[in-house]
Amino acid sequence: MYRSNRRLASGLVSTILALALLFSCAAQSAVAVSDKAFSRQYGEEIWEGKSWMSWLGSYRASAAMGTTYAWCVQGGATVPTSAGKSQVLHSPRISFALERWSGMNYGSYSKDATHAALSYLVHSKQDVSGSNASKYEANTRPAIKAIAAGMWVKADAYYGPYTATGTLSRNADGNTVTLSGVGVKGAKGTFVPDFRVTVTLSGPATFGNGSKTKSFTSTASASSFPGITLSGPGTVKAEISVTGLPSAYLTQWSGDDNTFGAAGSVQDMATVNRVDVSTTASLAVSPAVPSITTTASAIVDNGSVLTHTDAVTIDAASRFAGQKVKLTAFLRYHGTTWPSPVSVSSASSIPGTAAAPAQTTTVTLNSSGNATWYPSVTSSRIPGAYTWVVANDAALGGLLGASITDYGIPAETRSWANPLIVTGASTSTPNAANQVVVTDQITGSGFAPGTTVTLRARLYQHPDGAALPGENGQPTIPAGATQVGAEIVSTPVANAAGNVTATVNRTVTQRAVDTSYTWVVSADAISGQLPGGFRSNYGIWKETVLVRAVSPGSPLVRTVASATALEPGATVSDTFTITRQNADFADYPLAITSTLWHLSEEPVWNGDITAQPGTVDQVSSVQLAPIASMNPLPFDVADQHPHTLPADPALAGGWWVYTYCYAATGHWADGTPPNDRILGYDGYCDTTVYEVETVAIQWNPVVTTTASPAIAAAGSVGDTVADRVEVEGGKPHSTVMVLLRAYEPVGAQPAIRTLTNAGRPEVVHSEQVQVQLNAAGRGGAAADGFEATSPGYYPWTEILIDADAGTAGIGLESDYGIVSELALIKFQPAVTTMASHQVATEGALLTDQFTVTGLPANTTVTVTHTGYCSSVEPALSSSIPSWARAAGTVTSTVTSDAAGNVGTRVSPHIIAPGDCEYFTWTESIPGGAFHESWQSDYGISTEVTGIVSVTTTANPYAQIGTTTYDVATVTGPVPAGSVLYFDYYRQSDSDDPANDELLGSLGPVAVTGPGDYTSPTITVGDTTGHEYFRERLYIPTPEGIIDTDAPPFITGQPRLPDETTTIVDVSSTATKTAKLGEKFTDTVHLDVPADLPGGSTIAWEVWDQTGEKDAVRVEHGYQGDTLLRQVDGIDASASGDVVSPKISVASETTVYWVEALYVPGRTAPIAVGGHRVRAETTRITDTPDIVDETEPDLPETGATVTLLGLLGMALIIVGGVIVILRRETRATA
Repeated sequence: MYRSNRRLASGLVSTILALALLFSCAAQSAVAVSDKAFSRQYGEEIWEGKSWMSWLGSYRASAAMGTTYAWCVQGGATVPTSAGKSQVLHSPRISFALERWSGMNYGSYSKDATHAALSYLVHSKQDVSGSNASKYEANTRPAIKAIAAGMWVKADAYYGPYTATGTLSRNADGNTVTLSGVGVKGAKGTFVPDFRVTVTLSGPATFGNGSKTKSFTSTASASSFPGITLSGPGTVKAEISVTGLPSAYLTQWSGDDNTFGAAGSVQDMATVNRVDVSTTASLAVSPAVPSITTTASAIVDNGSVLTHTDAVTIDAASRFAGQKVKLTAFLRYHGTTWPSPVSVSSASSIPGTAAAPAQTTTVTLNSSGNATWYPSVTSSRIPGAYTWVVANDAALGGLLGASITDYGIPAETRSWANPLIVTGASTSTPNAANQVVVTDQITGSGFAPGTTVTLRARLYQHPDGAALPGENGQPTIPAGATQVGAEIVSTPVANAAGNVTATVNRTVTQRAVDTSYTWVVSADAISGQLPGGFRSNYGIWKETVLVRAVSPGSPLVRTVASATALEPGATVSDTFTITRQNADFADYPLAITSTLWHLSEEPVWNGDITAQPGTVDQVSSVQLAPIASMNPLPFDVADQHPHTLPADPALAGGWWVYTYCYAATGHWADGTPPNDRILGYDGYCDTTVYEVETVAIQWNPVVTTTASPAIAAAGSVGDTVADRVEVEGGKPHSTVMVLLRAYEPVGAQPAIRTLTNAGRPEVVHSEQVQVQLNAAGRGGAAADGFEATSPGYYPWTEILIDADAGTAGIGLESDYGIVSELALIKFQPAVTTMASHQVATEGALLTDQFTVTGLPANTTVTVTHTGYCSSVEPALSSSIPSWARAAGTVTSTVTSDAAGNVGTRVSPHIIAPGDCEYFTWTESIPGGAFHESWQSDYGISTEVTGIVSVTTTANPYAQIGTTTYDVATVTGPVPAGSVLYFDYYRQSDSDDPANDELLGSLGPVAVTGPGDYTSPTITVGDTTGHEYFRERLYIPTPEGIIDTDAPPFITGQPRLPDETTTIVDVSSTATKTAKLGEKFTDTVHLDVPADLPGGSTIAWEVWDQTGEKDAVRVEHGYQGDTLLRQVDGIDASASGDVVSPKISVASETTVYWVEALYVPGRTAPIAVGGHRVRAETTRITDTPDIVDETEPDLPETGATVTLLGLLGMALIIVGGVIVILRRETRATA
């Protein structure tokens, strides 16, 4: 009966139990996959014997918390299932340590050891629950404590709050600035290492490589950037930004109980906050204005032109030594008054009238910052004041400021007022009344145009029998001299050239004796031009004429040369006009002897041939055929004494003068005085030099120059551009002065043309060269020249500015563009380029957009483009660094047009390599006949392409119900402001990834530079299989916008092994009951989608369920349960059942198995079973067949409550007791 009732009760209970289990399973199957906020990550377990165990390490935080790592600050409590509410926790040292070493390896220690040390620091310094802090300290390994101690020393030195630092200062050279003291300081004022610092310049300054931005990693000392180049005046600013710094405050999370501190039932967790700090340093950069001093030389009158020379000295600071400064000198004509100084703002506002073309040159400042230039120009001979104004262009981008001198500075002003009055007297042939007209031709020069000149002329009869003064006369009127008639006044007005002319006449009658007449000419005073007036001497030869005595029986002879000016090689002759005056030519023919003279110097008119200056050579003397004509009227005997002049200009040049004599003839009678002539006439010689009897042959020197370096042997920038002067056909043994001008270089050989002031190019150099001529009228001299600062054709012209009287061509300038007068400095081509990509990815087609400047016209060159790879950001360098690796070379052939232009071109491409973070273009051009070779610098900012790549490594394994994550490693200069997204897919059975299921997209994750970026976590699927990440990298648009509608800059490939998470699961079935002392086992059901690596194992922990039935869940298991045994692992790499080693227990109790799956290389298991799971529980009893003892209750949670209610009903019915075990829903440990 008892057994029957028992069986009935058992059957009833079994029925109720079956129903309850069905209900419980259904309830469990309806529960969603775990989304716990925290899961264990890196670290290690710590134990206090076998009774207390906890986790010393990091937890992976949920995606919603915006961080990767979380840390327990209340050891021993249950891991929370959600983040709960939050508050701030001031802990700057702990914050520094967590930020610095989270996810890192401290020294040579493993990541697990590093995270265990960090967790130890948190528990020992910040644990909110004192209950277990001592256990952590007591049970932490010494090695972990040693690591933590080292971390604390550094954290104490470098904790925040933080400040960014940096100071700008101008260097002594004035052309660069230094940014010093750059870094980030912690709370103790020390520089903190290993944080990303970005310096951004604004204003007129760039780093040495031409970039405005530079990023680097901070160090424990200040960084300095001394070579920041200034491009001009203004305000330079440097913004120093430091990102990713740990906040002084942690975020403390309460967990799902929303209770902070020891009163809470779950752990409080802490996460790190990061902050950015910045500061801006500024510096005002003002230009240095040089001092310019100028001193004008006295104006030199060269007869036909005036020569003006200025000495210009520029005085700048010594820091500008070696710099080139462009100077321009302007000569202005002010007028006949002296100018007052006037401030000048620009070349266009200079007062006065341009007297000559502006002169331009480029000087190089010496070691003291000084240079001197001597501009020289010629102008017309216009009296008045001339003043120089000198300007300098800004240099060094404006660091050396532009300036211009005042107008009318006394030291820069010189006047030329040299009026010259020249007179020349002549006589007419006596008329029938024996009257002769004495004429004076007055010529004035050097007056200001428009000036009225008052001229006064007086004619004097010289005393009979008195000797005349010398050639230049005497200042006083001698006694006995008689003024003939009244003073003649003339008032001519100076023309545009400053010249005046006047002709005065006075008629006299021949006397019985030869009589000399002389003019005295004066001019009234003219203020500013002729302040003292003018008066000529008395008796000047040029102003004196001889009027022959009336001699009725003697002939009168006058002569005129065939021409007054001829060319070399011409034939000259003389024409005689004879007035018989009752002379009997029939019986006594006129016998004339004509003599031809050659004078080397300009004659003194009306002076005797024997008293002329210079060399006087008698060329020939011939007797004319006797003249017997009895014509009562004056008659001509033409073309007498012909003579052919030398064809050589040097020999023909000079003055050819005719004189004559005729012999006395007649009959003489005896008597006193003896030989008294009673018939015929006296002889006469006229050796006076008359202008009408003089033929002037000008020396017409041919001036040629040869420039160097010549076109056929072109020179280089820095060479001397010079000119050599050769003169032929000049006056023998004389000196000539030639003004040479070199003009600004041009890009093509210029056409030959005559220059005018309106179209004159800028003069870059002028120089006066003195040439000494030999006996043949030849000579040569070389100009010093100047240093070529720019390439191109330098045309020279020459002007003969001074030579002896009688020389033609003074003031005439040669044509511009004559081939022999072109110096050629090889053109300096340069390539201006822009890389096709600022950033690119591996495999991109990289090209070089370029243009070539500085080429001569119609020139073909080959540009070689070479790309170099480097792992560091290139710095500007004139040579290729040894560590730069050539990645490829392409060439482009271009031809310039007639203006030397090429236009914008694009090079062939080079495929972006994958092992290259920075791709840098360089260009070169080989030299040619007319151009230099050229090589670009390395590291020009516009020539650098950053090659950005992203590789990712996903968490390789995850258990069903847990989370996984991905770590993206970004290399290369990724632009600031970029973001990463992580797309998570479930891999389908299809071979086509297009059939894979997108489970979620994580992000954005801000990318601040190269480094590792961890995705937020995501819960894996609820079945085993393969799931993978694909990353998307977006970079900002030029406007700084992230456009996710546009294609990503980088998109990851599907199904990459390193990006795949293998989803696994484990469960187990333990022996239900075991007899005391006998062996029993646990069978693990391993579910993996593919074989695990060799060496994978399953290990077990066997726990004694000694805790109360309502024991709270703690970090590892349930409070009060005791770890009974750890069972060694068994190889397990494929799906299936794995049976544990057999174990036995020596006392009656209830134990449960917790299995863990391990793979090689990972400390933590990839899958773990749960605690107090019914299927994994074994009852140890001496009567395993009949279990009737009261067993410990399970925690009353979830389906267990329902189940116990049903069981309670069953127990009422059967009056018995039954122990129910359930498997809890697994949580990630």
